[in-house]
Amino acid sequence: MAPELSIGANEKFRTTPSSDIFSFSLTILNTWTGEVPFPKHNERRAAAAIRKNRRPSRPEINIDLPSETEQELWLLLVDMWAHDASSRPPTEDVHRRLEGFLGPFLEAA
Repeated sequence: MAPELSIGANEKFRTTPSSDIFSFSLTILNTWTGEVPFPKHNERRAAAAIRKNRRPSRPEINIDLPSETEQELWLLLVDMWAHDASSRPPTEDVHRRLEGFLGPFLEAA
């Protein structure tokens, strides 16, 4: 959950395109590693870590992509889970970047 969504229990819970980008970044990381982000934390502790601007470490797992492609993917994830919602890339930029570095692999499949 994006940090801005878990700040106050009395506030109305509303997702935004920016919070969806945050969530999508963690979904990509889960796909990369096969583990939930913060696997040693329960849901409440993971949310607290995110509110404190902590993020998962870069996986050591090689996903059978060139190292420069994995680096591009990691940098995209870092941008997507920026603490400040207004700093996250819009959906169109995420799509463009994913297509840019993963497109050649998808075309070959």
